[in-house]
Amino acid sequence: SFNFVYYLLEDGYIPKNTLNINKINSLDYQTSFDLTISKFNDVMKGCAITSDSNKLYIFTKEGKVYAELNDRETPNINNITYQISTEFEGDDITTPIPLKLDSVRMISGLKTSKIKVSFNSKFKITIFEIKEGDVLIKFIISALTK
Repeated sequence: SFNFVYYLLEDGYIPKNTLNINKINSLDYQTSFDLTISKFNDVMKGCAITSDSNKLYIFTKEGKVYAELNDRETPNINNITYQISTEFEGDDITTPIPLKLDSVRMISGLKTSKIKVSFNSKFKITIFEIKEGDVLIKFIISALTK
């Protein structure tokens, strides 16, 4: 038998978080929509087809919201697009929002019926908000930039 202890709190190993949650909560979000868990799961299942990509693009077109599994910077790559909501509030998202797929995948393990998605176009921040009873969980994901 043996005992193993590993500390991740060494100086410089984990940087101090500079995120100010009060600032994030005070932002105005120009676009928001509800995403059902079944649509979210459909998108996650599409990852099997698009295994070469690690990006999820969200955009609106003709009053609906779409999610595209793709990497628009890599040529000849498999991709798939899903309609994820039939309506949204606020501004159109004409330039697709690129999100790191690994960040979005963290949501897939949670039990919920819907996810409220909000987007701030100035700072390129997307919030995935889950509210069940007295519990509120927010995933704050910044868009990928070139």
